[in-house]
Amino acid sequence: MASDGTEFRLSQRRGQIVVLSFGYTSCPDVCPTILAKLAQARARLRAPASKVQVVFVTVDPTRDTPDRLRAHMDRFDRTFVGVTGTREELARVQQAYGIVAQQGPPRDRPGAILVDHSAPVYVIDQDGRLRLMFTDATSVEDMAHDLQLLSEALEDPR
Repeated sequence: MASDGTEFRLSQRRGQIVVLSFGYTSCPDVCPTILAKLAQARARLRAPASKVQVVFVTVDPTRDTPDRLRAHMDRFDRTFVGVTGTREELARVQQAYGIVAQQGPPRDRPGAILVDHSAPVYVIDQDGRLRLMFTDATSVEDMAHDLQLLSEALEDPR
């Protein structure tokens, strides 16, 4: 389910470039860093930014409700879409993309819950093909450059 309350299907995004990220709203480090970089990269595009859709799939469906995801996405870019579902639905998506996530308490913060997870960012082209992968180490400049190139391919599909 998307953060706007509708059912989310990647196939509905054909014709757009989809930037697919996995994480959770209470993540203290990697997730907000990646989302901030994606917001900056999207803002730098010369092509219409509407061609690029950032989708954030939660690895913490217990706490990440659609409303919580919406509020979190709005902190970065109001066009970002958060996605949640049942544990089973999300496990299938995580398996399909090779995402590993394990929930547990951190050693240094009693009562807190962290979700240790892999955090690649997948870039899927307008035809639904996986084209690129970013990591948290990918610079904003590189992200913007690569997204610009894919956006231009939408305008001139030679």
